[in-house]
Amino acid sequence: ARPPRDGSRLETAYARLQEFNQKQAERLASSDEFIARIQTRIAKLKEHGVDTSSVEEALANFQAQLPIAQAAHDSAAATLSTHAGFDDNGKVTDPIAARETVRSAAADLNTCRQTLKDAAQAIFDAFKNLPRPNKAPKP
Repeated sequence: ARPPRDGSRLETAYARLQEFNQKQAERLASSDEFIARIQTRIAKLKEHGVDTSSVEEALANFQAQLPIAQAAHDSAAATLSTHAGFDDNGKVTDPIAARETVRSAAADLNTCRQTLKDAAQAIFDAFKNLPRPNKAPKP
């Protein structure tokens, strides 16, 4: 049986997107802390003579991707705040406009998420691929 076409699925999707938007805003706001932690790790590794150029490149890429991710997030936030097709309580008033609001916001939020995820993964991979210092064998 098909679910009723009363807009409840759109309302649920809209509410979830609003929650995801808020969590993503918090993650973006904490990106400076993430960058500082990575820079601290790089400095410690350099003190031990490790070549960290690959990590530094990945971090520079992450920093370059932040404005792209922020723009996608801002677009989603604007779409959700104008809430075309929804009233102020998140109830569907125009199903066609509501569907477009949900699709557009979801696409922008996903673009932001994927941009940050890929850039952060490159940093983690760079750390993973750093050469390990040779330890002297124990007698």
